[in-house]
Formats: sequence, structure tokens, C-alpha cells
Amino acid sequence: MLTRREVRTIAEKLGAEVQHRKRHSVATVRIEGTYIGRIGIQRGTQAGHYHVPRQLLLPMSQTLALARCNLSKEGYTRIPRGKGKLVGKERVH
Repeated sequence: MLTRREVRTIAEKLGAEVQHRKRHSVATVRIEGTYIGRIGIQRGTQAGHYHVPRQLLLPMSQTLALARCNLSKEGYTRIPRGKGKLVGKERVH
């Protein structure tokens, strides 16, 4: 289960644009200018954020790895690219 803190960490790591609303915040994730998805960040409860993996095109295990610093932003970027959701040249290190 993802906590609110982990979801905020993911949004920050991915450089998401966060809009604060009354009941929750919404983080819009773009990679290299391409829209990937929006993450709803609930407030006031410790309810699980089960929706986040689907919105980031990841299984729960990789979403947890992203939150817990086992998966970098660069590593995450390869995942939507591999699924055809992100086009363009892959940077070579």
C-alpha cells in the first residue's frame, strides 16, 4: 500500500506539477513534455493510494521502488517508453 508521503515523494521525484484542491491534490506527470498521467493525492486520511500504479503505468512493486528510491526518474522513463507511451530518442549515458 502506498502512503500519502510516498505518493508526494513520487510526484516530487518525477517533477510533477501539483495543484492543491480542497479535498486532495493532483499531480500531473509529464516526461520529456509528454503527458503520462495524473496522480490524486488524498488528504486527511491514511487511505491507500491504490490508483497510483495504474496512473503511472507501473505494477505496484515498481511504484514502491520509485517511492523508496530504488528506481530513479531515468529508470522510470524507460518504462513508459518501452510500452510505447513515450516516443523519442533514448538518452545514452
